[in-house]
Amino acid sequence: MCLCVLCVCVCLACVCVCVCVCVCVCVSEGSYDSGFDFQQGVGTVVIARPLDAEGQSLYNLTVMVTDGTNTANTQVFIRVLDSNDNPPVFSQPTYDISVSEDMPADTELLRVQASDSDERARLSYSVHSSVDPASMRLFRINPGTGVVYSADRLDYEARTQHILTVMV
Repeated sequence: MCLCVLCVCVCLACVCVCVCVCVCVCVSEGSYDSGFDFQQGVGTVVIARPLDAEGQSLYNLTVMVTDGTNTANTQVFIRVLDSNDNPPVFSQPTYDISVSEDMPADTELLRVQASDSDERARLSYSVHSSVDPASMRLFRINPGTGVVYSADRLDYEARTQHILTVMV
């Protein structure tokens, strides 16, 4: 794709002469359909569609400029930086375990796992809520590893089931 981009005004001393020169800017090779375009009338490389660093993070464009007689080429390297645009996903939708009421406090019960396709994503786990608010004090989670521990002794006669919501 070529487009006329430039009119040049040259000022010498106090005499100004404006000359319109049709200069064409083209992507001659590389990632033409890469999501980049040239801004009409300026020749600036612009983003033409949404970019996703997980899909492609490096682009190499060869840009050619011509005035109809002479041409020049240059390389344009574009690196797309990752942003936190993907939500974390747990490895399974629910975790269901059975434990004995006579286990001591601070016993490791299970490890919840999540992943995030964003580069350099740092996941942090927390117990967000519980069906029974009293259950919140009976469990804790390691924010970095997702390991759920008993925070206190459990009493089967007081409650037979604890349902927690873990956030990442």
